[in-house]
Amino acid sequence: MLRAVYDLVGGLWKEKIQLAAMVLFVATLPLNREVNQVFFVVLVLSCLPLCKYELWVRRRKIIVAFIIIYLIAVFSSFYAPDKKAAISTLELQLALLLSPVLIGISYQPSKEKDNLIKTGFISGICVSLVYLFIIFLYKMNKEQLSISAWLQQENLNHQYSSPIGMHATILSTYVAVCASLIIEFLGSAKRFSEKVFLFFLFALCIISLFLLSSRMVLAISGISFILLIFLNPRPYWWPGKVLIGAFLLVSLIAFIDQSSYFKARFNQDIQKDLKWSQWKNLVFNPHIVSKDSVLKNDGTRIERWIASIELIKEKPLFGYGTGQEKPQLFRKYREMGLTVTLEQGYDAHNQFLSIMIKSGLIGLITLLILFGTAFYLSIKNKDLVYFSFLLVITAVCIVENYLNVNKGVFFFSFFNIFFAISFQNRGKQK
Repeated sequence: MLRAVYDLVGGLWKEKIQLAAMVLFVATLPLNREVNQVFFVVLVLSCLPLCKYELWVRRRKIIVAFIIIYLIAVFSSFYAPDKKAAISTLELQLALLLSPVLIGISYQPSKEKDNLIKTGFISGICVSLVYLFIIFLYKMNKEQLSISAWLQQENLNHQYSSPIGMHATILSTYVAVCASLIIEFLGSAKRFSEKVFLFFLFALCIISLFLLSSRMVLAISGISFILLIFLNPRPYWWPGKVLIGAFLLVSLIAFIDQSSYFKARFNQDIQKDLKWSQWKNLVFNPHIVSKDSVLKNDGTRIERWIASIELIKEKPLFGYGTGQEKPQLFRKYREMGLTVTLEQGYDAHNQFLSIMIKSGLIGLITLLILFGTAFYLSIKNKDLVYFSFLLVITAVCIVENYLNVNKGVFFFSFFNIFFAISFQNRGKQK
């Protein structure tokens, strides 16, 4: 009996330590990379004593579907010509293996624990956003600029997120998911003061998304917010739906009206980056217009994609090996005369093309399995927040190598398995 009591108390303390480690990890995601890495190590260590074989049996299909992308990267490292680069890449992406496995076989979800983790993430993001906004206001006040001058290129996007050293698009994905979680909490909030506080946090996230000006995240998160707001089944939430919808509309109109840079990013810049008109001419007039009309050596994203596709054609099945994306792309840039792109040192800026360069068609299939399984779980369990998270990440993977950077890997690997297994105790959470 004493042994049973000891095991119970010990188990509770281990779960509390794991929960604290998870909260600290998600709260520090927007902070310095080294700081966040320390808390990831703490999280890994806190999971080890709680690993259970029965959880592996219950969740093994989900875990395998999520880690297969990393296993293929390991396989691709065997034929990579530069073993040092391959090992460095595997080390960078290690969370794609550790998070699904260790969290999947150790974390026991409950409503209280899940909400505490979500609250920790919201707190960390919102504190960072307040910090950025204060710096932004201080700078604008110091320079005594008009509001329209505030919203120009030199103050938005990467310039806005630079004080915390984060890429604007990656931070935008954090903010979009944070806003989705706030909407979820708004839908269940009972006290008026709590609703007001959550609404102000939501407003902070929306304003920050506009200031970060990540095109893909803004577009997809807008769709996600509409789904979260208007598919919420609670009938008493209509005033909140109208208020949030009105705020989104007013914010959009204000930024379009006041910021020429914002308008340009969603019009001329997209045209310049993807060259729609040139592609249209190339498709409908192939005998008159050549591919050179697209490849103008101006460093645009479409040039990187074309170079990536040309590489994939050479080794479509297995690719060039882990760690070989940039060396092979740089070679192709030289061959194609894309000196501007070469000088900037750009990668593929597309996660799907990136994995095909490294691991070929096999790698693409594993990535599709990962996303397919995750989308299936979110739809099957009617988890709109999980679905919104996946929408945003998948969309960003079209324009960025999201899973090739530390901040992207940590964020996706943790929340993907967290959302995937949280539904398993949903019946007990009601």
